Amino acid sequence: MHRISFSLLVIFIVSTFCVQAQSNSEDHIKEGNELCDEGKYAEAIETYRLVHENDSNYSMVLAEIAMAYLGMEKYDSALVAIDQGLALNGSSRCHLLRTKGVVYKYMGQPEKSIETYRDAIKEYPFEYLLHYSLGASYVDTKDFREAQKCFQEALRCNPFHASSHMYLGNLAARQKQYTRAMLSLETFLALEPASSRSNRVLVFIENLSNNYMDTTQGCFIDPIDDNSVFKEIDHYFRARIVLTDRYALPIEFNASLVKQSKMIMETLPYDRANDEKCDDFWAQMYFPFFYAIYHGGHISPFLYTLLRSTGQDDVIKYNEKNEKELDALYGLGGYLSIIQKHRRTNIIGEEKLYDFAYYDNGKVYSIGNKNSSGNKDGEWRYYHNNGEISAEGYYNDGKKSGEWRYFLNDGSIKSQGEN
Repeated sequence: MHRISFSLLVIFIVSTFCVQAQSNSEDHIKEGNELCDEGKYAEAIETYRLVHENDSNYSMVLAEIAMAYLGMEKYDSALVAIDQGLALNGSSRCHLLRTKGVVYKYMGQPEKSIETYRDAIKEYPFEYLLHYSLGASYVDTKDFREAQKCFQEALRCNPFHASSHMYLGNLAARQKQYTRAMLSLETFLALEPASSRSNRVLVFIENLSNNYMDTTQGCFIDPIDDNSVFKEIDHYFRARIVLTDRYALPIEFNASLVKQSKMIMETLPYDRANDEKCDDFWAQMYFPFFYAIYHGGHISPFLYTLLRSTGQDDVIKYNEKNEKELDALYGLGGYLSIIQKHRRTNIIGEEKLYDFAYYDNGKVYSIGNKNSSGNKDGEWRYYHNNGEISAEGYYNDGKKSGEWRYFLNDGSIKSQGEN
């Protein structure tokens, strides 16, 4: 009896110590992150180092240490921390791989950065930041075709990633594909209307609307793919046929982008989004959103949102007095996510169209299909919030069938067997 009680006491003490240690490590990580935000990188590293290497959060700590060294421009030290973290095979592997690519980018080694991101994407194909970062590295090497593909894939993974819309819009503008540029850049402003980048993008759009190309975002490049869907609208745009007093302003703000935006929404061939033969990314990505804005009567709140960074009194007053209209506009965000809910991929076996479900933070939660009765059927895969697979197997009319495999959030197998 005494021996059993002693064993239980030991288990209780060890368990309590582990929980307490993890709690302390989370506190140290939080404190270190706050110091990094203040630019106190050396102090942050000292704080991170308080976490013991046997702690379950240690791979995360090494990822944060690498970021701190990156802030200090101590790239070799950052790489050492990253390689230590990767050797642990912890739950922060994806974060570490992306940070490694960032380090190579700042070291002026874009080829190594690209190689790192490409390898990481093989492990984490639905992590939008990997695709975005790879795209930025391709821009550095002037491989604009691959860059465009990467930003498109980033948006398929997370259509609410403002920076990918911005990069994609800039690339379209540099190809003189004006309608595509406006769709991407205006979506960026709808998502990020008042940041430090917003007014620069707004000015760029206004210059574009006046048929003046601001080359501060890069010189012209050769067209990457077919632009036939927008050829006619681009002609109207370049001709500036709506930039006259006879063309009515949709809102009381006299700017060229206001009139050009209205013209684009009036003339977009929205039916192409439902055409299975149309593989134009811009039609798939933006048409449902802009259709909802135009045909739902949300042009005014949309344009006033785009103009928020102007700081003009009438813009400020509108955004202060029309909360209901703005909330209705924000409710249209779901139309942007259509592109990510049904996608072709290969999870177990052949590549085909699957339904995707997501966590609130945009990370993939599950991939699989349902039958005509609404029950899960066929191959399914589930994911942890850090991008690691959590479970995979088959359903037969809503019931698990055959062997299922379950994984911990560090990628290691938790269990497997017949269901």
